[in-house]
Amino acid sequence: MKVRWLLLVLCLCGGCRMTREERTSKPTAEVVQAKYQEASRGPDALELAATCIEKKDLAGAVAHFKRHLREHPDQVMIRAYLAELLLKMKKFPDAQEQYELFIADAQEGDAPLVQHLLHCHTRLMEIAQERDDDYAEHLHRGIGMVLLVRRFDSLEAGEQTEPGFRERLLCKAAGELNRARDLRTDEPRPHWYLVEVLNKLGQARSAEKSLKQAKSLAALVPLPRAEQRSLCLKTSSNELSQRSERP
Repeated sequence: MKVRWLLLVLCLCGGCRMTREERTSKPTAEVVQAKYQEASRGPDALELAATCIEKKDLAGAVAHFKRHLREHPDQVMIRAYLAELLLKMKKFPDAQEQYELFIADAQEGDAPLVQHLLHCHTRLMEIAQERDDDYAEHLHRGIGMVLLVRRFDSLEAGEQTEPGFRERLLCKAAGELNRARDLRTDEPRPHWYLVEVLNKLGQARSAEKSLKQAKSLAALVPLPRAEQRSLCLKTSSNELSQRSERP
């Protein structure tokens, strides 16, 4: 089963029209000054980036996108588009950095951002292949499978895929994450995603072991913000459950 996810491109269009009140009322000094400052700024970074792309000046577009993100760090999808441009230019380390920054922000974002995570992990897997980074290749392939299982789990009963496909995908995810874990024994991320996979496979003891490893390693190599919070919540929940089960 081959799944392709298209990049979501954020299209911004502008232009402002005066309201009836603005046309009929006398502007204040503050309004005049604000309008003057707005007009004097000229085209914004996104407009300039679009112009560069039309001229096939990708390096210029990258510079304008970076400036826009410095001014508007909350516009997370622009970072995803920046990462795509850098990947097209074969600037693999820079593209990897932007994808990883996007993932850290998107994990805390709304549904459209979360839906784009699978695409970004696929891209990071491709970059890892280009850079001969076996650890990152196995890690992002495994995480991508976990995200795909989450999507299957969110579907209605009538929309489920063929019987057994979910379980096979979980087993493959476990294999990829175990390989990543063995390649980088100091990294908490493979352990953290293994917790979810092993629990879904009904292997509670193995999941508990991975949780302890993730907690220990994350004290030295923190996870992305959302994953770190989830790890803390999961650890606290397990500790409370264990206390309540004691006689």
